[in-house]
Amino acid sequence: MPLALHGRWILPKASCKKCADITSSFELDVCRNIFGETRAYLKFPTRRKHPADFSMTIEKKGTKEALDVPIMEYGGRITFFFFTPPAYLLGRKDKTGINICGSQLYRIGGIEEKQLVDKYNAKAIEFHMKTKPTNFARMLAKIAYGFAVSKYGLNNFRPLILPAILGEKDDIGMWVGCEAQEQENFPKEDFVVNLSVKEDIIYSRIKFFGKFEQVPTYLVVVGEIKNNEDRKK
Repeated sequence: MPLALHGRWILPKASCKKCADITSSFELDVCRNIFGETRAYLKFPTRRKHPADFSMTIEKKGTKEALDVPIMEYGGRITFFFFTPPAYLLGRKDKTGINICGSQLYRIGGIEEKQLVDKYNAKAIEFHMKTKPTNFARMLAKIAYGFAVSKYGLNNFRPLILPAILGEKDDIGMWVGCEAQEQENFPKEDFVVNLSVKEDIIYSRIKFFGKFEQVPTYLVVVGEIKNNEDRKK
């Protein structure tokens, strides 16, 4: 779990520098471009100082202009992607990339949108985000893999998602997606990871900011538990 998202769990010496550079790259994109404003507003941990202002576009008198707004006015903004279920569960083996079937914008604190429009005498305001959804999915996979290693042990399962995490294969949608049906009793916490095993396959369910309504639960197919003969080898 990235430090930037309040990660408190560490697997000591879990990654060589080459792999750490790979995972740090996509985590930086996610933490800066998806969670950046929310991290600044909620004062999440950071190795660098959070920006004091964030840019939004206002429409005024038929023209658009970028405007830097103080974070306490801007508030925390998160766009969550809704993915189709992992292709592995659908019996498809040729999946590349990942399918997005929707997205939802959430805001934490700040000034209400209508008040922002009135304050800056604008006709409309726009928020923009530039990121790669596959990076978000790879971060989910990395979190799920780390928790699985912690619970089951590194040598006790065959990881299915590792090539996608490291970018060796473009098949993250095979292993990562959203739950087809939300679980009613899923904890409504800021960050939840659940692990389970069904027919020797390890699954992880991950949810961010579950206190919001209709926040997606992400499902990760992590790996296959080894049998006793495999463990002896």
